[in-house]
Amino acid sequence: MKRAENKSPEAPIDRRELMRRAVYMVGGAAALAGLEGCSGAEGNVQPQTRGSAGRYFSAIRMDQLRAVIDVMIPATDTPGAIAAGVPEFMDDMMRDWASAETRSQMKAVLDQIDERAIRVGGRSFRRLAPEHQLAVLEGYDAHSFEVWNADYQRFKDLVLLGYYHSEIGATQELRFELIPGRWDACVPLGDMRTWAD
Repeated sequence: MKRAENKSPEAPIDRRELMRRAVYMVGGAAALAGLEGCSGAEGNVQPQTRGSAGRYFSAIRMDQLRAVIDVMIPATDTPGAIAAGVPEFMDDMMRDWASAETRSQMKAVLDQIDERAIRVGGRSFRRLAPEHQLAVLEGYDAHSFEVWNADYQRFKDLVLLGYYHSEIGATQELRFELIPGRWDACVPLGDMRTWAD
């Protein structure tokens, strides 16, 4: 059979050529849509500034979430959770993954922390001084472990998941080697960080 590519643009095409072109067009569109996620415009978490709304949370909730997460994993000799984009990760998880029950659990945790901040410091958590934020969160954390607050445990799990699966968490907080070298069975421990998965 004669190949359709040799035909002129005005020549009629057969069913096989029509299907080939349709698949090519659909495949090309799908490939471009897939590459859009790699461009950084969508799906690539970029830390946002205070006062900006997330995709799910309002601006006030995002500020509250950022304040809580910043106290949980602050910047030290390695970048903290804010630089790793954990608040945006949590926001994306609430919008794209979480069930209605999980969303209400996460909001309840933020509300409980805010209520404690108002009771102890007279202001919402995000408006407290950093040292007071730490005291409020330490108190809430201790109480949550006493009463086994499962919602708070889940909240913390998501924060840790977001941080240690970010590039910063996996390559700067943890040790990471893309291609490990030789295997040494016995090495001095010294000041070693935990390895990334």
